[in-house]
Amino acid sequence: MFTGVTAIAMTTAVASAAQPAADPFAVGGAVAWRHSQESPAEVARYWQPERVRRARPALPTDLPFRLNLRALTIPATKVLTPGGDSYGYAPVARPYIRRGPERVTGLLVGHDPATGQDLTCGAAVVRSESKSLVATAAHCVFANRGGGRRRLTHVAFLPAYNSAGDGTAPLGVWPAVRRWVPERWWSRPYSFRSLPYDIALVTVRSSGRGADRLLEDVTGPGLKPRLRPRWTGTAEVDMYGYPADLHYSGADMHRCRAQASDSDTFGMGLLLTRNCQIVGGGSGGPVIAGGTLAGVASSSGPYGDPLGFSLITTTWQRPFRTLLARAERAAAGPGHPR
Repeated sequence: MFTGVTAIAMTTAVASAAQPAADPFAVGGAVAWRHSQESPAEVARYWQPERVRRARPALPTDLPFRLNLRALTIPATKVLTPGGDSYGYAPVARPYIRRGPERVTGLLVGHDPATGQDLTCGAAVVRSESKSLVATAAHCVFANRGGGRRRLTHVAFLPAYNSAGDGTAPLGVWPAVRRWVPERWWSRPYSFRSLPYDIALVTVRSSGRGADRLLEDVTGPGLKPRLRPRWTGTAEVDMYGYPADLHYSGADMHRCRAQASDSDTFGMGLLLTRNCQIVGGGSGGPVIAGGTLAGVASSSGPYGDPLGFSLITTTWQRPFRTLLARAERAAAGPGHPR
């Protein structure tokens, strides 16, 4: 199913580049997209606290899955999170910057040029040689919903967002300079068959003082991605993110504990759980198993399903491994073989 996967790099040029956005061009098996209008400084200025607060959840599709909102909840016997609500979530204790997964988890924001909407997702720092990578869902950077398929603009990462409950980004606003999505996500309309490819990497750079700072120098080590073959059976995972739909504010980090297993129904590269129901805004958040990044939150099942389920796009299949290799080679500089 993953034969011939190619990474797509969507590149934001630095402020000195003043030419219009270029057409896609091939870079050693990848396609680079330039967004020359968006300098890191401009992106950082765009995301003022009030704009972040008003942003709405990025969704993978406009297909009418909301058939029965009452059926969205998780049966009480299925909730594994201590203090978890009817969707499986429990708020993370503040401040978020004081420890591990919470410190490297954050909000990913972007602008949809087709609808004019500002959108949010979850994301997390990935441990890498470049110290500048963030993992999220592909639909958080390249939309397959409504008005055609398009890349989002003004993408930025806010690690440990709202750590103190004051609506600020204590570790800074980190604009995207490259976005990497699998070719299958970029080239084909949304369907359930595309969900194993709903994963992305974002290369970010500092927008504040000390432009040479690297993300992991500020947040500490990112989450080590799990690249070994998939596990068998069921394993316990923790899902982190900023749910923003229904009664959730979008400004508070939540965690959901789940038992996850391979989803053969929707294809290899996915885990399925019935212990957490991903709601809008939770997409892209890290899914952690044994201290490693096992995947990102992708989608929830049809809301008419009385049992509910959520799907996780994993890191150990070829789509993510291809993205990671491309992103690391690009970060190594023009002399590195791509």
